[in-house]
Amino acid sequence: MSSAVKYAGAIAIAAVAVALRWLLIPWVGPDAPYATLLGAVAIAVWLGGWGPASTAAIVGFIGTGLVIGRQLGTLPVDHVHAVVGIALYALTCALIIGLGEAMRRTRDAHRRLQERFLRSQEAAIQGYGLLKTLRNPSGEVVDFEFEYINPLGAAIGKSEPERVVGDRVTAVMPGACEAGLFAALQKVVRTGAPVDIELADTSGSPPVWLRYMIVKVEDGVALSFSDITQTKQLALELKQRAADLQRANTIKSLFLATLSHELRNPLAPLRNGLAILKTRIPEDVHHIHAMMERQMRMATRLIDDLLDAGRIDRGKLELHREIITIESFVNAAIEIARPNIEARSQELLVRQAPRTVHVHGDPVRLAQVVANLLNNAAKFTPTKGRIEIWMRVKAEAAFIRVRDNGIGIAPEDLDSIFEMFVQLDSSKTQAGAGLGLGLALARSLITLHGGEITARSAGPGKGSEFRIRLPVAAPPQRRSEEVKVAPFLARAARHVLVVDDNVDAATSLGTLLKCRGHTVDTCFDGSTAFETATQSPPEVAFIDLNMPHPDGAELARMIRKQVWGNSVKLIALTGMGQPADLERTRAAGFDEHLTKPADPDALYSAVGLRSDR
Repeated sequence: MSSAVKYAGAIAIAAVAVALRWLLIPWVGPDAPYATLLGAVAIAVWLGGWGPASTAAIVGFIGTGLVIGRQLGTLPVDHVHAVVGIALYALTCALIIGLGEAMRRTRDAHRRLQERFLRSQEAAIQGYGLLKTLRNPSGEVVDFEFEYINPLGAAIGKSEPERVVGDRVTAVMPGACEAGLFAALQKVVRTGAPVDIELADTSGSPPVWLRYMIVKVEDGVALSFSDITQTKQLALELKQRAADLQRANTIKSLFLATLSHELRNPLAPLRNGLAILKTRIPEDVHHIHAMMERQMRMATRLIDDLLDAGRIDRGKLELHREIITIESFVNAAIEIARPNIEARSQELLVRQAPRTVHVHGDPVRLAQVVANLLNNAAKFTPTKGRIEIWMRVKAEAAFIRVRDNGIGIAPEDLDSIFEMFVQLDSSKTQAGAGLGLGLALARSLITLHGGEITARSAGPGKGSEFRIRLPVAAPPQRRSEEVKVAPFLARAARHVLVVDDNVDAATSLGTLLKCRGHTVDTCFDGSTAFETATQSPPEVAFIDLNMPHPDGAELARMIRKQVWGNSVKLIALTGMGQPADLERTRAAGFDEHLTKPADPDALYSAVGLRSDR
C-alpha cells in the first residue's frame, strides 16, 4: 500500500473506534473513553506501521475529546485522574506501536524470505515439495499431503503445481512410494534423521531413477528430488565397459601366457638340435652355429619380455630382493650383452664406482635392466662405436649411466621411448626393431625398486645416455662362518626318462642326452611313461606339464606314490614359467622347474645333480 492509503486508513480506523465508543455510552457510560482506540492503534500499526498508528492514536484522542469528553482547552487542571488517564493512554499506545512495529517487520521479513525461497524454488534445477503428515486417530502416519511443489517437481511427476498441491503423495508418486519412498518419509518423521535415497520408479516405461533428499520440517517433511536416469544409465554403461575391459585384459593375459607356451614348444627342439649339431659340425661353419644360437637367444628373450610385460601390467611380477653390490649385477649384465657388443666390434668402457655400493634389489631383474640398456646401445651404435657404463654414488643414491655415440634420440621422443611397443627408428641400424618392450620393462622394474630411469640425448646423430638411480642400502652384516657345500655330483651316465607329447621336443632332448652318454627312455604320453618307469625306474625324469590325461603334474604324483618314486629326480620341462606354474610343480612333487627352451647347460646340470630327496 502507498503511504497516503496507509494514513487514510489509519484515520478511518480511528474514526470508527471513536464512533463505536460513542455508541457504547448507553451501556458502559463515559468512563474509559479510550478503550476502543487501543484496538484501532494495534490494527493501524499492523497494517501500516508506526507512522499511521501514531496518527490513529492522535486522531482518536482528539475525536474522543470532541465526541465524548470535554474540549481539551477546558479540561480542569485539578482533575488529576484525567491527566493520569491521558498519560496511561499515551504510554499504552507507545507500547502497542513499538511491539506492533517489531512484529510487523518480523512478519514482512519472513514474508520476503518466503517469497524469495519460493522464487528460488521456481527456478531450481531440482524438484522440491513440502508435505504435511496425515495421521489416523491413533497417531499413526497414514499418508502425506503436498502443501507446496515447485514447477519442476510437478513436471517430473508429469503434472502441474496447482493440481498437485492438496493431493496425497501416494496418489502423485505411486511408483516411487511402492519402491520405498513412503517408507523413507515415515522413517524421517519418526526418527528426525535426514535420508538420501535413490529409487527406481517402474510404474512407467521406461523405468525412471529418482534421487530423494528428505528432511523433517515440524510435523512434515521437505522433499528435494531429481531425475538421475541418465546418470544411472551412464554408470551402468561405465560399469559394463569396465567389465569388458577387465575381461579383455584377462583374455590378453591368457593369450600372452598361451602364446609364450606355444612359442616355447617349437623353440625347445630347435635349441636341442643346435646343441646336438654343435658336437658334429665342421670347424669352418662354427660361425653359422653361433649365428643360430644368437637368434635363438633373441627369440627366447622376446618371449620373456612378452611375459614380463603381462605380469607387470597385472601387478603379478615378484621381486626376490637381497642386499647386493651394483658391480655384481652390472657385471652380470655385461656378460649377457657382451656377445652383441663384440659381434659389432664395439668398444665397451666400464668405469667402476670409487667404493663398494650396495642396493636392496632383485639381482636377476636389475641385471636384466642394465643388459637391456647395453643391448640397445649396441643396437643403435654403429660398428666399432663406443659404449660406456659408469657407476657412481651421490647423496645416498647409486647411479648407473650407459652412454653411446650412436644415432641418438630426437628431443620429442625422449618421453615416449619408455612406453610399451614404442620403438626407436632402426632404419639406420642393421639390427631388428624388436617389440619395443625393453625400455618399458626397464622403467617398470626400476620403479618397483624405488628408483628412476631417464634418457638424455643432444639429438639425432649425437648419441644417447640412460641414467638409472637406485636408493643405496646398508651393507649386509658379515657372518662369522660361511659354509659352502658343493653340489654332490653323481656318476656321469644316468638313466633318464623324457616325457613330452611334442614328439620333436622329446626326441631331440633324448638324442641330446644320449650324446652325453646317458641312457634315455622317450615317451609321448603320461600313461606310457608311467608303465615304462614302473618296469624300469629312472634316476631322472624330464616331464612336460601340458599333456593329455594324465598330465605332467598328475604323472609326478603317481610316480611319488610308488616305492621307487622317491628316489627319482623329477624335473618339470615346460613352456609355462609363471609363479603359479612354479607353485603347481612344487605341489606335485617336482624337484626342479625348467622353462622351454632350456639352455643345454641347465639340462646337463639338472641331470648331473643328485636329487635332494
